[in-house]
Amino acid sequence: MSIEQDGGHEPELRTIWRLSEIFDVSQARLMELAGLASPKDTHAIEEAVRYAARSTAITALTAEEQAAFDGLVSVLRDKAK
Repeated sequence: MSIEQDGGHEPELRTIWRLSEIFDVSQARLMELAGLASPKDTHAIEEAVRYAARSTAITALTAEEQAAFDGLVSVLRDKAK
């Protein structure tokens, strides 16, 4: 009842594990549904790795390219949270 009624209640890991078994849902998915974790966008991470693999050295970037790169990193970092 505490989990359902108290928005600030943080259940013990054992409770999450047990609920995931009862509802046949992965622990990660259950935590996402409860708002305790956010899903990771693996596609964005894969694209960042591909981008980095094709990139030239960071010192060779112009100021405009550096700003674009910084913007991309910022977006990817926010998506990964």
